[in-house]
Formats: sequence, C-alpha cells, structure tokens
Amino acid sequence: MNSEPSFKALFCKFLDCSPAQFEERVFRQSLYLHARLVAPLIRVLRPDFFERDFWFIRTLGETTDSPEANGTAARFRDMSRASHRPVHDGLAIRVSGRKAVKLAYQVFARERDGE
Repeated sequence: MNSEPSFKALFCKFLDCSPAQFEERVFRQSLYLHARLVAPLIRVLRPDFFERDFWFIRTLGETTDSPEANGTAARFRDMSRASHRPVHDGLAIRVSGRKAVKLAYQVFARERDGE
C-alpha cells in the first residue's frame, strides 16, 4: 500500500480548502473556459450531466503521483471516446483531463520540492 499523500490531500493542504470542497474546486479549475459560463445552468437543469467528470475528479483525487494521474486521465479519455455524447464531448462542455492532470502535476511537484 502506498503511504504517499493523495492529490486530494495535497490540493487541500496547499490551497487551504476542506476535503469537502475538493471536487467543486477542481471541477471549476478544470473546466474548459467556455464551459465555465454554462456549467452552473446545466447543473441546475441536468444534475447528472457532469457525473463522469466528477468520477474522474474523485478518482484523480486518490492518485499519489504523476504517472498514476496520467493513467486516470487516460481512462477518462477512453470512457469519453467509448460513449461519445455530442454536447458533453463534442462541444467540450466538460472538464479538461489535461487541465486536471496539469493541476495534479503542479501539486505533486510542490510537495516534492518541499513548498
């Protein structure tokens, strides 16, 4: 079992947020810019619309290093390709796996560098 701190734990430590705030904060930071404008309305009208995105964020939160974060992003990408949804995927009204992994890389690097 890996004893390294998870992305979620490190994110909350460095950004001074509670674990309960983790998913929402990563969601907002990982959305494509244009999706940030419509996501609040979509969440009211279709609460399950971002279910896959939040699965990805929860799973990414459990990772303990950059390679593991990459693997999680690859699974997210494969899931999106396997069940393409035109609005969600085609118009990119979703989180960006690349942005989320970049955020994880930054957090892991900060821990590694002892900041």
